[in-house]
Amino acid sequence: MNKNETICTLKMLKTKYPKYLQTFSREEKVKLLDTWQTEFSEVPYDTVLQALNKHRNKYFPLPSEVKGYISEMRYEQEEESDPEFVEAYREAIMQFQEEWRKTGVLPSTKTLEKVRKRFNK
Repeated sequence: MNKNETICTLKMLKTKYPKYLQTFSREEKVKLLDTWQTEFSEVPYDTVLQALNKHRNKYFPLPSEVKGYISEMRYEQEEESDPEFVEAYREAIMQFQEEWRKTGVLPSTKTLEKVRKRFNK
């Protein structure tokens, strides 16, 4: 996703969650834009929009949540085509969830991305 697409995405989210950005200073808004741009620089715009459609929470989505939705979408696409991938991915998700339960902190999605890259053809 390029910078203009990131700006469009955040404007769309601002419309959907108007109260979230009301108290942000200009500097905070720039940091938010930079964070989203960095997190999704290698992700196609359409993929991010599809992932945002999965967000059902009444609060503004975090980049980590959107990355989780993207991982779920990739898993669903791979599920039927590669049983070995599916098993490795399930194990990574279980580790991800277990870490979250133990620490109470949403872990990095890097574990899931490593599995995806390992099986990416």
